[in-house]
Amino acid sequence: GGTYFKECKCPLNYEWSATALKCVCSSAFKYTCTGTGYAGGDGESCDGKYKACICAEGYSWDAATGKCLLSCANECSLTTCPSPFTCRYEECSKRYCKTGCEEGYDWDASTQTCNSQCSASYKYDESNCPSSSKHHCSEPCGDKYTDCKSLPSEVRGLPKTFKTGDITWVSDSVASCPNQELNISEDASPVRLQFGNIYYAECLTGDSACEKLSDFVNDRKSSLFGKTVSYNVTQDMNCGNIIMTRENKVNASGATFLINGNGHTLNFTRTAEASFSDTRTASSNPAHIVLDNIRIIQKTNSFFTNNNQYSCNWYGNDPNVFDTGVTLKSNVYVEAERTNTRLGTLIQKSATVKSSVFAFEVGANATLNILPYGTYTNGAKISVNNNSVVNFKNFQCQYCNLQTYYGGALIEVHGSNSIINMCAASESAALQFSFIKNCYPITVNANRDIRINYSNSSASCPNSVTVKIDSSVCSKMNF
Repeated sequence: GGTYFKECKCPLNYEWSATALKCVCSSAFKYTCTGTGYAGGDGESCDGKYKACICAEGYSWDAATGKCLLSCANECSLTTCPSPFTCRYEECSKRYCKTGCEEGYDWDASTQTCNSQCSASYKYDESNCPSSSKHHCSEPCGDKYTDCKSLPSEVRGLPKTFKTGDITWVSDSVASCPNQELNISEDASPVRLQFGNIYYAECLTGDSACEKLSDFVNDRKSSLFGKTVSYNVTQDMNCGNIIMTRENKVNASGATFLINGNGHTLNFTRTAEASFSDTRTASSNPAHIVLDNIRIIQKTNSFFTNNNQYSCNWYGNDPNVFDTGVTLKSNVYVEAERTNTRLGTLIQKSATVKSSVFAFEVGANATLNILPYGTYTNGAKISVNNNSVVNFKNFQCQYCNLQTYYGGALIEVHGSNSIINMCAASESAALQFSFIKNCYPITVNANRDIRINYSNSSASCPNSVTVKIDSSVCSKMNF
């Protein structure tokens, strides 16, 4: 029993399904309105579906496809972003639009142009400062620089490596020197020059015998602390630009390294840095490096000193023989234009120095013989103690006020009865005396009249210096 119908009348938004034999959502409700680009449904829903969708910003409803499609205003027209502009990328058109300028430029939105902020000093580029022979140290503004420096002929084109004499220089793009290490260690700053944006470091030169001597001086074993260890030199050596260095920060800082030269010669060729370096001061602490019966000949490769003025940056101290804290025991001969420029190298018994610029501490009862390197002595500072003897041979001053003191040589007097024998080559010879603590008596034997001056603090000690004219002084100097 009962009453049956062919189909049923459905409520609003529903329709009869002959297949399912029930009321289902109208076929117009077919969009879920979810996913990228959709913000939700538009209007009424039926079983979670909508007749149309509301699209997210940048998208619009396309009734033909029933989808939210990416809107495209076609605002951009550039296929690339040209310099010096900044741009945004329009995804739909695959094009770029200008939005501003790179650093160093001002944006003019009305004309869509970039105006340079560079001052008139930014005037060098490839057109007037070719990279084949010139380089820049300044930072660019746009594509122009404020400076244009010449490149030394050896560095034209900024090669990876170049040579000056026996020394090879390598750029920071090269892992190591040819068959050797870079002249870099924790004990010494590397000698470096910068041209353009490239740094160059010098490579070590020197024979294997001198390398072994350097290894001896640089021994850091803590078991050596407080001990004296010796090295016997058995041959002349080519030491090139090898550095013999001791520093008091290492474990073996209390050790003394005695180098017995046995009359042999160590030959150095330096661009910068001292050949022998020790951070201790000889007058107050035991020296770490002691040289005995040895000859030191040092020449200068002038590439570094001649060309650091053309570089952007340079790293390296003056090419002296000694820094500080080295003791010259006996029968030591040193020949170099620059021996050292500050006190701290002690003459224990005897040494002969041929140099133009030097500074030595002459110990009690010790003798220092001085020969000019070339014609002149351009800077001398000597500290004397009890019974010290200093012999100047063929002394002649070129720059008598060098290193802020007046006179060809400054003598610091720390003890009594020292003797200065002066064989003066001209009337320009001069000595300036500085008395430390007391007005100790000191004698000057000179072959001719020379100037005697006093530092301001020693003006009260004029009677402490006795000058004797002895024409035979020069003939007595047989060194």
